[in-house]
Amino acid sequence: MTIVYLAWAAKVHDTLQRHVRDEPVDMLVAYPALKQFLKARNTFNISRWCLDSGAYSVWNSGKSINLADYNAACKDVDADEVFGLDVIQNPEGTRRNLEKQWEAGIDAIPTFHCGSDWKYLKWACQRPKIAVGSRMKRKAQWLREVFRRIHPKKVHGFAMSSRKALDTVPFHSVDATSWILGPQALGLWAGFTGRQIYLGSRGASTKDVWAEVLEYKRRATYAKARWAKAFEAMEARDA
Repeated sequence: MTIVYLAWAAKVHDTLQRHVRDEPVDMLVAYPALKQFLKARNTFNISRWCLDSGAYSVWNSGKSINLADYNAACKDVDADEVFGLDVIQNPEGTRRNLEKQWEAGIDAIPTFHCGSDWKYLKWACQRPKIAVGSRMKRKAQWLREVFRRIHPKKVHGFAMSSRKALDTVPFHSVDATSWILGPQALGLWAGFTGRQIYLGSRGASTKDVWAEVLEYKRRATYAKARWAKAFEAMEARDA
C-alpha cells in the first residue's frame, strides 16, 4: 500500500466540508496547526492522520519548537503516526531528539535527510518505519540508493508525492502540499490531466479542490499496484 497524506491547512476547510459524504481522506497535520485541526476535524471525513513537527517550516521562519511541548502534544492526540522532531541541518541533534522521544514512550518516526552521513540511515533503521527528505530537484538516484540499502523497510517520503517519485521507489507513505497550494496559490491543477497545468483563476473558483484529492487517490492506487510485491515483502518482514 501507499498512503498519500494530504497536508492540512485552514484553507482546506471548504473542500473537506463540502465532500464530507465522499471518500475519506488521509491528512498530515503540522504541529503549529494542530489546534486548528483538532477544532475542525469532526466536520471532515478523515480515514488516517499523522502528526508532523513542521520543523522545516518553523526553522525557515527563524523560530524553533520545544521538544517537551511537542512530546506532550504527541501523547495527547490519537494520530495514526507521529514523525520525530528534526533539528534541521543537524543529524546528531535530530538523533538526540528522537532518542529522547523514544525514551518518553513516543513511537516517533525518524527522518534521514539527503546529505547526512549514511550512518544516520543505519541508526534510523532500528525503527519499524523511517522517513526520508531531500530538497534536491533530481533525487531519483539518491532514493534508489537509500532503498537499495534498507529495503524492505517501510519508508515515508516527505514531499515526494509526484508520479515520478511514486514510480521510482516503493514508498509506504508520502505527503503532499501541492494539492492545495497548487490551485490556490499558483493556479496549477493536476486533477484533470494527472500533471500540473496552469488554469489561471486563483480566486473563488479554487475553494473546492476535490479534483486534486481524487488525483492523489489515483496516485496511491497506481503505486499500490506498481509495487505490490515490494509491499508484500514489507508486510512479511513485520509479521
